[in-house]
Amino acid sequence: MDAKSPTLILGGVTQEEREGKIAPAFLCERIIYMQAISITWITTRKHHTMNLFNQGISLDQWIGT
Repeated sequence: MDAKSPTLILGGVTQEEREGKIAPAFLCERIIYMQAISITWITTRKHHTMNLFNQGISLDQWIGT
């Protein structure tokens, strides 16, 4: 699955996911993907990353979706 694909958000969820018992699979993958990107960016470009957030740029724009 491509964690950057916005179509994943529109994908079907199971009954358990709808009831909030477990996080939807696409969300878990997206969070893991973003954490991997964040670790790389924060360690190499912490100042630049903070500037992006201070300007109100969303995570979706930041990771280039």
